[in-house]
Amino acid sequence: MGTLLKYEFRRSRTIFLGIIGVSLLVELVYLVGFFTKVQALFTVGLIGGILCLALGAVAILLYGVIMFNDDISKKPGYLLFSTPRSAAQIVGAKLLMTLFALVGITILFSLLIALDVFLALQRNGTSLVD
Repeated sequence: MGTLLKYEFRRSRTIFLGIIGVSLLVELVYLVGFFTKVQALFTVGLIGGILCLALGAVAILLYGVIMFNDDISKKPGYLLFSTPRSAAQIVGAKLLMTLFALVGITILFSLLIALDVFLALQRNGTSLVD
């Protein structure tokens, strides 16, 4: 199963890196707007971060479904299912990879949101611990 997970990760790393890259770019816009006090950049970064959170998770789920459909309906999928692995292992690896990607993106967004909240509280002179 570990080998199947490794190949699933290699196959889908482009979309994961794309989502992470866009998210970090939006966070950079947010931070630039935050520190320079440019309201337009701050607002674009804030709205972009919320959209990245929602659309990133949806993109990962849709990508998992599309890749699974391609594996079932196209010729490379036929070769995949003719390997000496059971169908349950192959499908399980695909589901686990999607689950791991969702958990990873959730952790990334949680850390970015925590950073943003911490900075906003520091700017207002408020602390989480009084």
